[in-house]
Amino acid sequence: TQAEFNTQLSTIRAAVEHAIAHLKTWRMLSEEGGRYRSPIHKYPSMLKAVIGLYFFTTYE
Repeated sequence: TQAEFNTQLSTIRAAVEHAIAHLKTWRMLSEEGGRYRSPIHKYPSMLKAVIGLYFFTTYE
């Protein structure tokens, strides 16, 4: 049915969007070419948030 198809498509799309977000996050933090574009005083809290979100998304 259409509803089942939409559910499957949504699941796949969410996985792809999460993968892209992880790539962008780690590229931003990488040493070669990565750029942190916010004020430096916000860096520690941003890093804690990224680490927390990473573990939240990988915890099962």
